[in-house]
Amino acid sequence: MRSLVLILLLSGCTTLASPQASIGCQAADVATTAIALHAGALEANPIVNGLLSSVGWPGFIVIKALMAWALIANEKKAPAVVATVNTATCGVAVHNLLLP
Repeated sequence: MRSLVLILLLSGCTTLASPQASIGCQAADVATTAIALHAGALEANPIVNGLLSSVGWPGFIVIKALMAWALIANEKKAPAVVATVNTATCGVAVHNLLLP
């Protein structure tokens, strides 16, 4: 996963604003969050914690899919914003993988 993030960062804004990056980063965040929580970590993000408490995993996955869709829909209009969100989301996924 670290290699993937490094490749994305080195590839520049175009890659980070791509539909593939939007889908990959959102999916990686969901998967690594599930893995970390299953391993006993506590959700530190109060927004995500509230979402998981109120809508559960199915709802959280739908929200993340909608987020990917929104990013893809705006990749041409605001590529810097999309790249920034994707970088942050993939960063969270990497953080989740590094949890003890």
